[in-house]
Amino acid sequence: METFLINISRGSGLDGLVGIPSINKKIKRPLIDFKKKDIMEYATINNLKWREDSSNSSNSYLRNQFRNTIIPELEKLEGDFFNNFKKTLSYLKLSNLILHEKIDEYKKNFLKKNSINSEIILKISDLNILNKKVFLYYFLRDYGFVDWDKILNLSNSESGKKIISDTHIFFKRKDTLVLRPKKIKVNESISIDNIKSNVKFENGELTFSKANVINYSDPNIVTVDKNKLIFPLKLRSFCNGDIFYPLGMGGKKKVGKFLKDNNINHQDKSYYKILVNGDDKIIWILGMRLDQRFCVDDKSKDYINIKYLMIV
Repeated sequence: METFLINISRGSGLDGLVGIPSINKKIKRPLIDFKKKDIMEYATINNLKWREDSSNSSNSYLRNQFRNTIIPELEKLEGDFFNNFKKTLSYLKLSNLILHEKIDEYKKNFLKKNSINSEIILKISDLNILNKKVFLYYFLRDYGFVDWDKILNLSNSESGKKIISDTHIFFKRKDTLVLRPKKIKVNESISIDNIKSNVKFENGELTFSKANVINYSDPNIVTVDKNKLIFPLKLRSFCNGDIFYPLGMGGKKKVGKFLKDNNINHQDKSYYKILVNGDDKIIWILGMRLDQRFCVDDKSKDYINIKYLMIV
């Protein structure tokens, strides 16, 4: 009860008004729904000893002021105040549960995650059919943002406008709002000595398997001529100056230009992983394009599938 009154005096939202949970991970509070005097009476009748914190009687603390002064006065005004309060709290908890279920549904339907650079993307057109203020609050509140007026106006700002918290950046990109971490760890290159085991890295995993048919449709799977591979292979991030021969384009191209042509902005290029052969020739920009020098042709006798599994 004290938590409810403290939070309502501070202008809390619904989460703060539902009080302290009786079970919170490993912490259980089995007596939280009982009045103090009822617990003391039970302990006295059953000869149970207890220890009481001496600070409980001091009104130097706000919680104790509510407990020792305000709540007794409320109980005088309404004799069944405690039980009525418990009913109200149960209604608030139910309302809060329904709200969070709906917010989670909206997040699932309207927030798109980019596993490459850990961005979370929201279309402004989708935001406009929601309650903007409520949705943005529940979407962003755990990322350290506090300037809600600026956040609410961001969708009407020019592209590139951003708001920064201690850990994240929230900005407008054309017709979307984007949330991204300030710093994303980019792994150093990974050496691949053979194709017998999977290769795990941040945000993804590579698997190798014998190919029975050549894959052309799934951008996350490429079929390559096994005999053209020179080990160890290397999995690394994009580097300036990278050049490859994109399958289907009939010539060489700078990887940076290829990424730009596919609407990958400059700051995101380093997040894209590149599989490199032992002779430093690029095999594949993961999830995007195979180098034609490694594709299967009429002379290929043994070929494999390499699959990129994105981990969101």
